[in-house]
Parts: sequence; C-alpha cells; structure tokens
Amino acid sequence: MNHGAALLPFILLSALATPLYAAGQLSADEVRQLFSGNTVEGEFREGTDVHVEPSGLSTFAAPFTTYFSADGTARSLRGKKKLRGKWRTSESGDHCVRWKGKAKEACAPIIREGKVYRKYMKRRGGRVKWVESYTKFTPGNPDNL
Repeated sequence: MNHGAALLPFILLSALATPLYAAGQLSADEVRQLFSGNTVEGEFREGTDVHVEPSGLSTFAAPFTTYFSADGTARSLRGKKKLRGKWRTSESGDHCVRWKGKAKEACAPIIREGKVYRKYMKRRGGRVKWVESYTKFTPGNPDNL
C-alpha cells in the first residue's frame, strides 16, 4: 500500500491553505463586523522599527481609543487630541479612514497576527509608513467619544 499517495490530497490542501492563513488578511465582512459599532483600543506607530512586548503592544508608540460608529463616523482620542472622521470598508476588505482636516483617506487591509489586528500603511516602494495595532474591541461607545 502506497501511504504517500493516500496523503497527497491532504498535503496539497495544506499547501494551498497555508499562504491564505499565514497572511491573516480579513475579508470585507470580517472587517465590518470587527469595527462597526465598536470602540477599539490600540496604538499608532510611525515607521517600521517596532519592538513588540509580550502584551502585543510595541514600545514608543502612541496609544489611542477610537469609536467606529455603524453609520460610518469615527471619533478618536489620541493622547489629549480628539479626532473626528469617516470610516468605511472597501469591497476588497481595506479598512479606510479619513480624518477631518486630512486631504487623503488612508486605506489598508487588516491583518490578524495572533491576538492582535494590524493595519500597515505602506509607501509606494513597499516600506511601512505607519502601523496601527488594535488590541481591544468593546461593543458600543462606553467612553462617550
């Protein structure tokens, strides 16, 4: 009996599934479900040099709390700075936010990395411009943002 032939379908399935799982990119429905109507806590970090602590947060980063309303409005507190804007999910699954006073909407996929969700905004050459890490999701707007 050829055991290798019997395992071939499982090996092929694993090989095909691994890149999708490894990438960890959320679908449009998953992004909407994760953010819509929830208050999200995390951190914002510019650049690519991120030192990650066991908690999943990096050092030398700016913490934030943002409420993503189901109606597409977003309100955030970053340190003592309050921000208002609009958010949406693109058909391809990108999480898009445009803060009041900013000329451009920032869109990027949401990637699940263990227990942390991240949004990597990249420059044209592929280098990371900034990273937002989302570590806690709470239903509603308990902080009245």
